[in-house]
Amino acid sequence: MPQPCTLIANAVPNPENMADMKGYLQQSAPLLDGLGGSPAKRMKVTEVINGDTPALVLIMDFPDREALAAVFASDAYKALIPIRDRGFLRMDIFIGEPM
Repeated sequence: MPQPCTLIANAVPNPENMADMKGYLQQSAPLLDGLGGSPAKRMKVTEVINGDTPALVLIMDFPDREALAAVFASDAYKALIPIRDRGFLRMDIFIGEPM
C-alpha cells in the first residue's frame, strides 16, 4: 500500500527578480496540485531560532512518494528550473515520510 509523504520547501526569494519568483510559484502550483498534492501550510518566516533564514515555507501532503517524484521528474517541472534559479537566492526542497 502506498505510504503518504510530505513536500517541505524552504525558499529565499531573489529581491532583484521577483517576476521570476512569482512566475515559478504560479507555474509550479498546478503541477503539484495536479498530481494529488494538497497544501498543508504556506507560511512566511517571522523569526528564526536557529539556522539559516528562509523567507517562505511550503508544506504539502501527497498520497505517495511516487506521485511527488513524478512532479520533479516531469519535463514541465524541469522547464521551470531556470525560472526557479533566477527567482530565488535559495530553494531547499525535501521529501519527508512518516517515521
